[in-house]
Amino acid sequence: MWTEPEHEPNKLTKRLFAEGYTRESYPDYVDSYNWFYGGFTYKAKHLCEMVFSTPCGLLLSGGHFTNGHMSYAGVEWMPENDNPTVTCPYFSVQEPCLLRHELLRGEKLFSRIGEMVSCACHQVNEPYDYEHSLDKVLDDVEKESNELFEVFNTKKSGRACRLQSYYDRHTKQWHMNYDPRMCAEYGCSYCSALQTELSRKKGNVYYDEIVTRTEKGKGLFPDKVVTTATKGKKILNHQASLTICEAIAKYAKWRIIEQKTNSYEHKERLKIRSDPAFAIQYTNFRAENRDARDLVQDLADISEGIEIIHASDQQKAAKAEKHERRVSAREANKNKLKKRIFEVGFGGLDNIELNRFRKWFKPEEEDEIAEELENRKALEKSFITGEQTKLF
Repeated sequence: MWTEPEHEPNKLTKRLFAEGYTRESYPDYVDSYNWFYGGFTYKAKHLCEMVFSTPCGLLLSGGHFTNGHMSYAGVEWMPENDNPTVTCPYFSVQEPCLLRHELLRGEKLFSRIGEMVSCACHQVNEPYDYEHSLDKVLDDVEKESNELFEVFNTKKSGRACRLQSYYDRHTKQWHMNYDPRMCAEYGCSYCSALQTELSRKKGNVYYDEIVTRTEKGKGLFPDKVVTTATKGKKILNHQASLTICEAIAKYAKWRIIEQKTNSYEHKERLKIRSDPAFAIQYTNFRAENRDARDLVQDLADISEGIEIIHASDQQKAAKAEKHERRVSAREANKNKLKKRIFEVGFGGLDNIELNRFRKWFKPEEEDEIAEELENRKALEKSFITGEQTKLF
């Protein structure tokens, strides 16, 4: 039998119980009792109407705390405990703030936008004032960052991409980490980094993977080094503007090679082989509407003893194999359901089986099964009649 785990009640729950409320009877501004959150929690509407203050006196609405809370150092930092946390908006301050809760002074989160620390807030009985609020300080930081981005963009000759740049709020500096592969996800029509309109023609980035390995000889045949080239492998999962594809092939090739070389799959393939000749090479990066096969180059590679495999052929074979497996599985399920119908009839099927029958079987197949059922019933009836005649 399930029992409710022991959990420390939050301050709100303790106060409501002290006022005479119970788990079944509680005020309308809280949600029903939930042991996971320490009992009662404020409804979102009521929480948004509450006003809190940071340790340094910045006001903020409870709407900042409607999306979960933090658990740290054995404490639940939440509005119901009168200690919800926000990120300190004074990012350029280097000295530790003595106003912060002592348990939070060692809590830090490091990111590319700088070091972030949390402040515990408390509820106050005063109206919200934007001029003395956390929101105003954050808006000022955002305004300053926008102004500094314009300066940063000017230094980049107008080629700074806002989507691929980030702002360090401690040093108040912008940084750009341009990777054209990300552009394939943004859906822009103009690229500020390339200073050009994106082509409406779609394509992909293709490359070749060349694997060299030692093939063990059988019997008296010696070992030999075999090279296999898989051509036309795709970088992107979907098509993108050819302008972006060309930028990927030109500017992101080194990133792709580095990531593939450092990937788990690459290292595992190297680790499981005790073959001094084993090597993987990524080459011939190109942007194309569709992968075009160079038959002359293929013949030249084959003449040098290189085994040629085209990724598109592998994909087609895998797709055909998957289709065959699905067809085989569907036929097996149909035969199983047909056997079930012959055993119990249509009236013995449950709703799920009936839905599957309507989905899987064509009208002519349904007629054949119905006819087979009638034949079996007639045969069974004639068998019973014959047995009775023989007995009398």
